[in-house]
Amino acid sequence: MVFYDSAFVPVIEADFPKLFLASDPGSPFVTVGEIQREYDQAAEPKMFKTYESGRFGLGVFGDPNAGPQLLADIIDFINGIINGP
Repeated sequence: MVFYDSAFVPVIEADFPKLFLASDPGSPFVTVGEIQREYDQAAEPKMFKTYESGRFGLGVFGDPNAGPQLLADIIDFINGIINGP
């Protein structure tokens, strides 16, 4: 939950940009499918990205096959917010 307009609003209902990231096959704690369901329920604007990696969480950054793309996608997402559509 986040504070939004002086009230608690679930993140998925908030109107700020949201980036959902997942590694496939996922982690032992949360599956790609669970993240996809959260994304599907979230209000726009939103973006969903998956990365093929045997790692999860911060470990994906260290994956030479997925890490560089993960970082580039985060930077692009932030630049999109800063620079607008």
